[in-house]
Amino acid sequence: MYTRIAVLALTVCALTGGCSSDTDEPDSSTTPSAAAAPAEVKPEVAGTPTVVWYRSGGETDIDYTNAVAFELRNPSDQPIQQGRFAIDVLGPDGVMGSSGPLDVPLAPGETRLVVSKAVDIEVPGNVYDEAEVKKKAPQGAKVTTYGSPTGGPAVDPVTTWKSDNLKVTCSGGIAACAVTGDLTWTGELTVGSPRLMAAVRAKPGGPILAAGEGTTEIAQFTPGSPQPVELDIIGLDSPPANPVIELVAHLPTT
Repeated sequence: MYTRIAVLALTVCALTGGCSSDTDEPDSSTTPSAAAAPAEVKPEVAGTPTVVWYRSGGETDIDYTNAVAFELRNPSDQPIQQGRFAIDVLGPDGVMGSSGPLDVPLAPGETRLVVSKAVDIEVPGNVYDEAEVKKKAPQGAKVTTYGSPTGGPAVDPVTTWKSDNLKVTCSGGIAACAVTGDLTWTGELTVGSPRLMAAVRAKPGGPILAAGEGTTEIAQFTPGSPQPVELDIIGLDSPPANPVIELVAHLPTT
């Protein structure tokens, strides 16, 4: 590297008649220690975030357990190891609760489903009063993204994971539904357990009815070998007739 830089400097000096002869050391701006820091890019939220919830509690309090689902896009042509974001859960009187900053990996140019179990929320009220439960429930969410460094090791896109035989199973009650199916890693090397995120719709392109995130107990995934997975979801007490299910997975980067 320094040979090419020195030749270029000598050529410029010969043409201009400038340059001092007493600077034998390379300029600090050309040394590896002065390399530029990775560029930061803010991931972009695509569409409107959806909040799903179920309730518990008693005659004097209502507890809302919720999850927020949305799509996050990497607008750059570089991988983002930790696409950073925070979530505000919105209710009838403003922000009910917040969580973050959180992060997910993003491959170059990738748009992917993100699901985050937001902070549990407790409000005064009677959980047995359906009208009051709906009136005070979370109504939406705001996702704020932050500058995230690009570059570093390659990030596998979520399409590196293939899901099949997806179903919604419910065992009764307001918090007893799960997505089940087979998950296959299509990469080249055996990897560890991924993080799972899922969303359920009644029809393609329809609103998200239920969502969830979590991990699997399977310690390793061998390329091309399907493994059964199960992920609890929030928002349903019975499965839709023909649900549209999206299940994504990613390996942790931290």
